[in-house]
Amino acid sequence: MEGPSSTASVLTIDLEPPVTGRYITLQNFGNASAVSELQISELQVYGIPAGMVRSTFLQPGWITSRLWLGWSSNISPRKHSPFSDCSLLQYGATYGNDSAALATSTQPDAGACCQACYVNSICIHWDFELGSRVCRLRGDRSVSSAAASLLTVKREDGRVAGSRNGVSTYVTHPRYSTASAGSGFVTDTYARWISSLPTAFVPFGNRVLASAWVYTTFYKTLLAPPAAGVDPITGQQPSTLLVTLTVVADDEAVVLVNGLQVGQTAGSLVQTVLQFKLQAGSRNLIVLQCGGTGGPAVVVASLAGPDGSVLARTDHTWLWL
Repeated sequence: MEGPSSTASVLTIDLEPPVTGRYITLQNFGNASAVSELQISELQVYGIPAGMVRSTFLQPGWITSRLWLGWSSNISPRKHSPFSDCSLLQYGATYGNDSAALATSTQPDAGACCQACYVNSICIHWDFELGSRVCRLRGDRSVSSAAASLLTVKREDGRVAGSRNGVSTYVTHPRYSTASAGSGFVTDTYARWISSLPTAFVPFGNRVLASAWVYTTFYKTLLAPPAAGVDPITGQQPSTLLVTLTVVADDEAVVLVNGLQVGQTAGSLVQTVLQFKLQAGSRNLIVLQCGGTGGPAVVVASLAGPDGSVLARTDHTWLWL
């Protein structure tokens, strides 16, 4: 759909017949010689406020937006979504110690545990035990309390973790380029820069910062494929898989795999390549502990197997603490 727009204009998209989708992309193709802003104040589906609006920087001009999660004049762009998204399940992960849970209940499955979190006004994260069906609700780590301070993410079989903290994704970074004429993160063109905020690249004067440094923990579990070949010593299939992670962070990232640090970025917006081993044929927890100055941390990464195939990349499926 193409067409002109103006300040305070309303764009209506008619889909006949209706279609099922996940994203609506709105781009500003204005004057390429000047910086232009595109701001979305509200997204409605059938007249009802819906979903989250993510911001993306696309050359040559700014494309920015705020996070509106149900229209209300008192909703901050830092608030968490009131609309349940229980599709981003992290199998093989859990949070902190169980005694720090806000509430504990028995639920039929992980989806029901997720729904229990969304109907609790102070629940941000949750985890579910597959065997006992115990559901534990967790608060926000930013809250100043003993329970919140114990919130971490760790690897554990038989658990499923989830969160209302979905990442915001960006196609590119306004200040990052490679030697390839500013072509960006060429290692994996499908990887996306991720941040805890949809306003990561909004000009500094339009953004409210909590502190000089903003720290964010991004995380995702993945099922590693079995290792190929046979160990010449044991005669068994290898239990580990050597993988390569290419990562760029603004400003920094420490990489942990199954709770162990395997490396960190060499500097702000410096592409860093790390090699480490995953548990072959098992679920692994990848954690990027990131920090940013002058704004929220932003990171892009791609994980490749021994044959070069992509096993995981930063995209909308990651969560954050």
